[in-house]
Amino acid sequence: MASGGGKALTQFEAELYDRGIRVWGVDAQQRLGSSAVLALGMTGCCAEVCKNLALAGVSSIVVLDGAAVTEVDPCSNFFLTADDVGKNRAVASQEGLQKLNPLVKVIAKAENPLAVHAQFLAQFSFVCAAEFPLPAMMTLDEECRKAGVPLLCAQTFGFHAYFFCDLLTYKFKRKVVQSVELGAHARQPPTKRVKTGAAPANGAAADDVLVPATATFPSLRELLEREPDRKQLNRVPKMGVALRAAARFMREHDGKLPTTADDCAAATTALSLPDSFFSGFPFGDVAAQRTSEQVATCTVLGGVAAQEVIKVVTNAAQPPLGSFFCYDAMEALGVVEPVTTV
Repeated sequence: MASGGGKALTQFEAELYDRGIRVWGVDAQQRLGSSAVLALGMTGCCAEVCKNLALAGVSSIVVLDGAAVTEVDPCSNFFLTADDVGKNRAVASQEGLQKLNPLVKVIAKAENPLAVHAQFLAQFSFVCAAEFPLPAMMTLDEECRKAGVPLLCAQTFGFHAYFFCDLLTYKFKRKVVQSVELGAHARQPPTKRVKTGAAPANGAAADDVLVPATATFPSLRELLEREPDRKQLNRVPKMGVALRAAARFMREHDGKLPTTADDCAAATTALSLPDSFFSGFPFGDVAAQRTSEQVATCTVLGGVAAQEVIKVVTNAAQPPLGSFFCYDAMEALGVVEPVTTV
């Protein structure tokens, strides 16, 4: 099966990926089959992302992790068992990930994911990272920008989680309102603006209109330096505000993360936020980057993150979620911080 995307699909691949082809088309599936993804840190969340990408049919997944498997890792990373404790986390996960799809090339390396550089990153279509400290996340984003490779960084804090996306300059198509002509005897003006998908007026057709658009993503450092919009605090993801508070504290304290209660109080005071803003939210854990993984949280975050990766590598022309996607498993609620589009 051949088309205008990446390499042509074999009959076996066409049958294996039949579901994906029906969802996003042959061209997109071919581009997906030509993409190489780098996964940094084989945590429970990253395992979910890799699982979804392997099943979708990427060409290769390279996993880097220098950490050893702990007793709690198998609780969130389903590629690991109790017998893997003490082994390298990437190497121990390789076999389980490979079994999901023999057509995907899975490479595991026992290397420090914090040490990657732009020259190495340039060979990949997309980079996914998990549980990086905030300063290291900023550095990784800068290296990915030098390489021209989109990045997604995920972090979980029990039942709260987020991922940050830097898709550089992302082109897509968005639905817009269109004009439909009304009948001559209608009481409305000759032309009326209607939302796409609305019922046609006076028998006129109202088809969806897709127009080209571009989203320009800021770097993580630029994003965290922005002040939260205090007029719309109820719409701003608390996770994004917490990271901004931590970033400001770091700037004012020579790169030190706010780790104590006094540090956290100072970080929130600097933003002049209402005392009730972080009520019930684990600001201290987020600010100090104290992570803990819950399977339910990893499952949702990993699924949404994988969708964003697939959008980009398949050139699906679908609107991006935004710079931040923040998820609260207790409320079953996801909040997006959008990016500027033109």
